[in-house]
Amino acid sequence: RRPPRSTPLYSSAASDVYKRQTKTGAAETVPQEIEDIVVFISYDNSFEFGSALTVLMSQDTLDFESGAADILIDALHITAGVAGIDSINLNDNRLGLFNQDSMYVQVQVNVLGQIDSEGNPIPSPFLSTDEMKLNIYGRIQYFVDGPELAGDG
Repeated sequence: RRPPRSTPLYSSAASDVYKRQTKTGAAETVPQEIEDIVVFISYDNSFEFGSALTVLMSQDTLDFESGAADILIDALHITAGVAGIDSINLNDNRLGLFNQDSMYVQVQVNVLGQIDSEGNPIPSPFLSTDEMKLNIYGRIQYFVDGPELAGDG
């Protein structure tokens, strides 16, 4: 079910997601008919340096500054000059994040300079025409009972 990656990542989003647990009982509010929810992160990095992305979520924008925001994705590494896609499957605990009336999302981008084989920094030019495109989107797989909808069940 996971789309292919164009490049290996130092840290898989799937292994580093969601460091804190949601409120007790949040998973109980997720309908049983939801079979699968996947969040996709597509990226296109034309810079000559890499990045580490962290995606935070909260109902209050002040949580981003105070450190109280929930971490959805921690340290997704994107190498220089690479385009690709990564994904995470959300379990019941993580689904609780999306069970809110409104939610704010903040993407933090940390620049990772290039290094040579001996670990020394290599200068990386920053051109005004370079850009990094990020797109975060999702897919929900929901079980629908056909006979029950038709009144036969």
